[in-house]
Amino acid sequence: MIGGWVAVVDETGNHKLLTREYGGIQGLAWRTGSEIWFTAADQTTDQQLYAVGLSGKVRHILAAPQRTRLMDIAADGRVLLSNEQYRTEITEIDPGAGKEHRGLEWFNGSSNPDISPDGKAIVFMEWGGPAGPLYLVVYRKLDGSAPVALGPGTAAKFSPDGTTIAAAILTRPLQVALHLIGTGESRRLPVGYIVNLDHLDWFPDGKHLLLIGAAEGQSLRTFEMDIEGGKPQPLGSPDFIGGAVAKDGKRIAGRNASGEAVVLDRETQKMHVVPAIESWEVFDKWAEDGQALLVSSGTPAAVRMYRVEVATGKRTLLQTVELSEKAGSMLKLRLQYNEYSKTYVYDTRRILGSLYVVEGLE
Repeated sequence: MIGGWVAVVDETGNHKLLTREYGGIQGLAWRTGSEIWFTAADQTTDQQLYAVGLSGKVRHILAAPQRTRLMDIAADGRVLLSNEQYRTEITEIDPGAGKEHRGLEWFNGSSNPDISPDGKAIVFMEWGGPAGPLYLVVYRKLDGSAPVALGPGTAAKFSPDGTTIAAAILTRPLQVALHLIGTGESRRLPVGYIVNLDHLDWFPDGKHLLLIGAAEGQSLRTFEMDIEGGKPQPLGSPDFIGGAVAKDGKRIAGRNASGEAVVLDRETQKMHVVPAIESWEVFDKWAEDGQALLVSSGTPAAVRMYRVEVATGKRTLLQTVELSEKAGSMLKLRLQYNEYSKTYVYDTRRILGSLYVVEGLE
């Protein structure tokens, strides 16, 4: 679910915000020259149909028992709607038997899992059920225990010692949350002049964060931030987009301006191109020995994880997953892997829906 609002820009470039921010908003069409219809929701994924005039007055048009998305409006007033069932699923692959354990999701918006350092728990973002516009960070042990909501946030990552979760909080201004597992109060850290936060990760010392963000009017770049109150500091060249920090803390894997996979040496500030990693492949973790990257290459129906040697580009296939039920799968699958426990986790997002032409809506 993508949060947002409705706004208009006239031919002279003037921008006007028409609605408040919604937790999820998709589907947009002009009904008349002075009114826009859209589908949105706050506390659930079940979007409803609204209208907003250029004055900013919002009115409710249609509620449905399932998620509804506005596809288009014809000149004669007929409305094309998609009535959708949006499902997210999180699955673990048992390291011993190789058997899949399904049903690790919580409500209907569980996604982007990360595995704890000991391989015994996961943390994920929840944007369905009780989650509001700031989403929820949810912790779940892999022993069958019930999930536990830790607090608001997205893009959640375990600390190196597994005791703390870092997550982005999409407030204005942006913040980073540090949620403790077990007892203790969560903390919120300001991120200075960063207005767009796309990714975060931990340095191995557990005292610094890697941030991918942007200042107002600027492109995404890499920052380092001390969690004890330091301001984000630019890291590497402006066109370097970091993704994963090596165990030694001295090397950061990412992408350069050309989209090539590279490793930045923090001491020399030089970048070394990693051969044989394609632009569409994802890597957000180093191998434990520090000699390779764990690379995920997926489609909505299947995904493979490789170990790719940084020096040579040599590939070793580690795991292949192919969905037995492919219907409705809409995003590329991504595998998360814990070398210590040999555990794999992946999430699936599906939309199963029916199209309706609706007449008589006003």
